[in-house]
Amino acid sequence: MINKNIKIFLITFAFILINNFNIINAFAAPFYLSIKDNEGINEISRDNLMDKKSKVVFLTFDDGPSRHNTEKILDILKKNNVKASFFIIGENAQRNKSVLKKLDENGMAIYPHCYNHNYKELYKNKESYMEDLKRCIGIINESGISNNEKYVRMPGGSNNSNVDKKVIKDIKNEILNSGYNYIDWNVDSMDAYTKKVSVDTIKRNVIKESQNMRISVLLFHDSEIKINTVEALQYIIDFYKTHGYEFKTLNQITLQEKKRMKDSLIINR
Repeated sequence: MINKNIKIFLITFAFILINNFNIINAFAAPFYLSIKDNEGINEISRDNLMDKKSKVVFLTFDDGPSRHNTEKILDILKKNNVKASFFIIGENAQRNKSVLKKLDENGMAIYPHCYNHNYKELYKNKESYMEDLKRCIGIINESGISNNEKYVRMPGGSNNSNVDKKVIKDIKNEILNSGYNYIDWNVDSMDAYTKKVSVDTIKRNVIKESQNMRISVLLFHDSEIKINTVEALQYIIDFYKTHGYEFKTLNQITLQEKKRMKDSLIINR
């Protein structure tokens, strides 16, 4: 009777051991989730979904392309093997087609900002805004740039206090209905706060606002007068590299990053 009980115990133990081994193997094996968002169904691994330690920075530049500053910024980015996102003004793109082409050829991401940066005309109503936006998108498409994700940055941001709240709300809904996402920032270099902001002030602003950020969306401007932005850029790139950040364009955003940016009111606030 004892031998029989021992035999039953051993068989039961072996069965449990085998099943637990299979469970462990199942968790060790690659595991994928299919998640659907605006861009369709995407597969992401459990490691990607659960990773809270990675740090990412998206360098973004508004108001270009400019003939001199954008070219200098591009040279610095190339030297450091860093990619960035550029939200362009259509009028500037028409004047500086060769600069726009260089951005594209060097793997920079290019998105619409506006065609004409005149707040009074741009934010008159949702119709005037969308007409301007479509014109800017048309300039990008005509330049042969077609591999970009659908992001737009509204001049002054999506929470622009200088614009009627109802107009802003209508515009944001219209942007979403057209299949685009609007994106703001969570680290402001403040390089456009006044006509000329010092290099040291730009550096301090970026370092201060980047504290404890796992995802940094950094706002710069590359218009012709922003000489000090160019001067501060190498220092800022070095700062992020030293602190273990990965540099990405918005074309490379993961679903996890996108969700966190939506939750943080950086995207579609």
